[in-house]
Order: sequence, then C-alpha cells, then structure tokens
Amino acid sequence: MKPRQALEKAVQLHQAGQVEEARDIYRQVLASDPDNASATHLLGLTFLDGADWREGVTLIERAITLQPQTAVFHFNLSVCWRQRGDFERARSHLERATDLQLDYGEAWHSLVESHHYSEGGDHLAHIQAQLAGELSDENRCFFSFAAGKICDDIGDYATAFDNYQRGNRLRGIRWDSRPDRVLSESVLRYFDGQRVRSGGDLGLAEARPIFVVGMPRSGTSLVEQVLASHPQVYGAGELRDIATIADEMQKRVQPRVDYPDFLQHLPAEVFQGYARAYLERVAGLAGSPDLRVVDKQPFNFYQLGFIRQLFPQACIVHTTRDPLDTGLSCYFQNFARGVEFSFDLADIGAYYRLYRRLMDHWNSVMPGVIHELSYEALVSDPEPVVRALLNYCELPWDERCLEFAGTERRVTTASSWQVRQPLYHSSVGRHRHYAQQLAPLRDALQPP
Repeated sequence: MKPRQALEKAVQLHQAGQVEEARDIYRQVLASDPDNASATHLLGLTFLDGADWREGVTLIERAITLQPQTAVFHFNLSVCWRQRGDFERARSHLERATDLQLDYGEAWHSLVESHHYSEGGDHLAHIQAQLAGELSDENRCFFSFAAGKICDDIGDYATAFDNYQRGNRLRGIRWDSRPDRVLSESVLRYFDGQRVRSGGDLGLAEARPIFVVGMPRSGTSLVEQVLASHPQVYGAGELRDIATIADEMQKRVQPRVDYPDFLQHLPAEVFQGYARAYLERVAGLAGSPDLRVVDKQPFNFYQLGFIRQLFPQACIVHTTRDPLDTGLSCYFQNFARGVEFSFDLADIGAYYRLYRRLMDHWNSVMPGVIHELSYEALVSDPEPVVRALLNYCELPWDERCLEFAGTERRVTTASSWQVRQPLYHSSVGRHRHYAQQLAPLRDALQPP
C-alpha cells in the first residue's frame, strides 16, 4: 500500500474510533519515511484526546518543523491549546494558520471566537473581502459566522444576524424531527411514576455520579466548570457512555425490542454490571476512584429515567436559561455535529418544546430529585447558587468554585473560550437585540 493510501485508511480508522489501529499504520509509514510530516501530524492527533496529549503536541510540533508552511498543522495545535485553556498559544497558532492560508475559514472563525471586538478593524475587513470573493460553501459558512460574531460584538445587530443567517443556510442541514419525537413519546410512555419508583431496586444505590443536562448553550459547560473547580470533583465532559450502555444492553434482548421497552426484560444483575463498568471507566478518566465525576452530556435529558435505574442516588443537575436567549445562542453557534436542529429558528423552537416536555415529565415522576439551576441566577449572584449546587451534590464548600475561570482542565465543547472567563452578564437578555428577527423562534416556542 502506498503511503498516501495508508494514511487515508488510517484516518478512516481514527474517525471510526479505532485509534490503536490508526496509530499502527502511521507508525508503519514513519518507519519507512521518518520525515513524513503528514504521518507525524496525524499520529499526533491520535494522542490529543487522552492522558498522553503532550506526546501529541510534541509530534505536531515536529510536523510543523518538517513542514512549517502547512496551515492545518497550526490550526490543530491551536485546538489543543484552546481546549487546555492556554489561549495565548492557541491564538499564536491561529494567527499563523490564517497568515499562511488567507481563505482558511475555520481558522478565521476560531480566531474571531477568541476575541471580543470593540470595533471591526482589520479582521472584519479581511473577512468581508473573503466573503466578496470566490469561496467554497464550507469556507463561506465559517467566514459568515465569523463576521456575525464581530458585528454582534460591536453592536451592528442587523448585519450580525444577516451573516449568521447566511452561515446557517450554507450548512444545508435540516432537522428530521421524527426520530426525536418517537424517542420522546416512548420515554414518556415507559417511564411513568410507578416504573421510576420501582426502578430503584435495579442499580447501584451507593454510587452518586453527577449528571448535568439541559439544552445546548444553556450553561451546562459553565456548571461543569464550577463543579470541576472543586478538589473532590473531576469534569469528564460530554460523555456518550449512557447512550452506549443502553445500546449494549439492548443487544441482550432477542428478538430486538426498542428503547426503552427492552429494559423491562433485563434482570438487576445486568443493570448493576453496566453501572459498575461505567464507574470504572469514569474513574479511569479521573485518574482516581475517589473523585466525584461530572458527566456533562446535555442530551442525557432523554435518559434520566434510565440513569435513575442504573444509579438510584445519582445527582442530576438541570441548567435552565431563557428560551429565547438559548435559542439565539444555538443559532449563532456553528456546531460541528449532533445538533441538527440548531440551523433553523423554527426547528430550535420545536426542539425546545420537546426538551421542555421531557423535563416537566421527569420533575413530575421524580419530584425533588432534580436540582434546577438557573443560568441567569448564577451569573447575577453566583455564591448562593454555587452553595446550593454543592449542597445538593453533598460536597463541602470550597471557594475555588467561585474562581472557576482559572481551573486547568480540558474543555472540548463550543464554550471552551467562555468558561475560562469571569462571569459576565452580556448574554442575559441578548435576544432583545434581535426581537424582530426572532419571530420564527418565538412562534415555534408556543404550543401548537
């Protein structure tokens, strides 16, 4: 196999989650060609998500030494430093990437996200010039979101919205609501009050993992950052483990039964076994079985009944935020994947109603179990909100939870820049700047 074909195969393996297999191929390429910059860079990427991330940085830095004019090397290194909270290094590599490739839309978008603008300046002028020229739809999309961000910062709200609207349309993604509606109806039907109460005998009653749920852009990352600033807590980020466990448990029931109905056919031993496996995995991520782990997967709001079956004493924190601010923030965020509803205002409103119906149901069948935390209250008067949060999680008070901006940890979500900043109020009531443009969202939020 030629080196190029080998690298293409390895990339496919890496994207499919077969990391070790991908590494083997990269190493084989490097064994015959030690100065292959692409293989060195790609091998480095396989390490960035784990405990050996510094090895990944070293490899990518070597790739840059071998081939310093390749913009994507600098961009991927900037992503690593941004997630780790080293914004100075992240910006340095972003600036290098954008210097090397003037039409690198994704790099420009990330660079703009790292700044707050008081005036448009050279960045906006460059972005507007790019938008006036020939671009791929992908690059035009990134530049449109970047232009929207700058215009929003400087208060040119009409122009900001026009740019965001163009960027969302260029993504070409529309939400197919049927799978979410079918899942929602199944969950609402299955997890009635009796089922939830009786499910407490299935899992591990002694374990208290912490789950943070809510709409995207409702403050879930901020709440995780607050909790992860506590010395007894590890923030694990947006894990997919609960959905994966459900998929694995479903395979044990033949003939196939849809989620969540198949759960009634499984004994307590199965629930307890998967619960223990979950605890072992997150303890491995935390590096200690003694740390409380925060699983901040917003979409686990579908899974709260199942989570209570696995962990009857789990802590469940639900972040809430003004629906118009939440919807606007979703629309202004160019999500990479998994948030298909976010590219259309009416879709956002319809999804919000689905989410809210589920959360109202959980609060009805599990009264007093879920801790509701208001984003607006947190940014307005943080100390009492944080004290109540820690008390709910049975954690002792620690001042570091109010100084979360300096907490060193990896944050991979769209909020990785924001959660490293001190609390600010500018996002509260932000929708008022876009009252006219948000009519489709406002209408969709109303019951049919």
